[in-house]
Amino acid sequence: MFNDVFKPDMFTTTSLTAAIIKQPFQPGLLDALGIFSVSGMPTTSAAIEVMNGTLSLVPNSKRGAPGSTAAQDKRNGIQVAAAHLQRNDRLLADEVMGVRQFGTDSQLLTVEAKRDEKLAKMRRDLEFTLEYHRLGAIQGIVLDSDGTTTILNTFTAFGITQPTEVDFDLSNATPASGALEASCIGIRQSMDAALGGVPYTGITALCGDTFWTKFKQHPEFRASYQYTDAGPIREGLGNRSFYWGGINWVNYRGYGSVAIGATKAKFVAEGVPDLFLERYAPADYIDAVNSDGLEMYASAEPLPHNKGMSLEAQTNPLMICTRPEALLRAKATSAG
Repeated sequence: MFNDVFKPDMFTTTSLTAAIIKQPFQPGLLDALGIFSVSGMPTTSAAIEVMNGTLSLVPNSKRGAPGSTAAQDKRNGIQVAAAHLQRNDRLLADEVMGVRQFGTDSQLLTVEAKRDEKLAKMRRDLEFTLEYHRLGAIQGIVLDSDGTTTILNTFTAFGITQPTEVDFDLSNATPASGALEASCIGIRQSMDAALGGVPYTGITALCGDTFWTKFKQHPEFRASYQYTDAGPIREGLGNRSFYWGGINWVNYRGYGSVAIGATKAKFVAEGVPDLFLERYAPADYIDAVNSDGLEMYASAEPLPHNKGMSLEAQTNPLMICTRPEALLRAKATSAG
């Protein structure tokens, strides 16, 4: 009888993948912002074509005469590979045999319930890591879980120099100096230059805790309260975001390795098509070959002597910024 317990359709790759996708979603802030263009791809790597498009003035010419010839955009490409993130677990017969279902008095734990419990934990770990990769993408360097091994250095891949970190003046205590507003203007101008005239809808600054606190305590910022149009600022102060100086400021709530440095701020342009790409390669399963990758996969196989099932969950992400010169960053000079 036990021999039949682990053989229903609930342990096919299709059923397991569907089950892990249905697990409660744990959105990270970067995922919630919607700045990443998300899709699957049928290969384990992607070729990104780079065109150094430029805008130039068109000279005046006589009517009926030939016009000037447009300069051809320079074109080159880079090849980047998707990461492979995998979690493994086991579902043993002893874990469900005679065990009471959580939250009930007498109902026995089912194999399916225990399976979903384990898949939920595996998904949480993978989601946590995906947000870690998104954070790497907005900083230009995606690191492995050890925090030192580089998975993808976007600046090296594109052959450009990482933008210099800006000293954001949060130590000037004179509201009338306009130093804080000047810093915001500098960021906006730098973003304009980095994007080379490409239009964008706004700039979001993701701030570490110390940077966020120093900004909110700055006399120039607090002096903004006296204006009648400061309602949106006041409304945002009780939350973790507000708009000021032409920039949307957000306190990134992270923990552990998934966080913005306490004294740091990272700036991202919004509304630029395909500025941030989030691609998923197919799993290394026979039935996933040459198909568009899904965000998550799960599979299972019997343990020796039919003592349970070996479970596996994986995701194969590629997170990248296609214009790394626009990855601006700052540090709070008053944080010591």
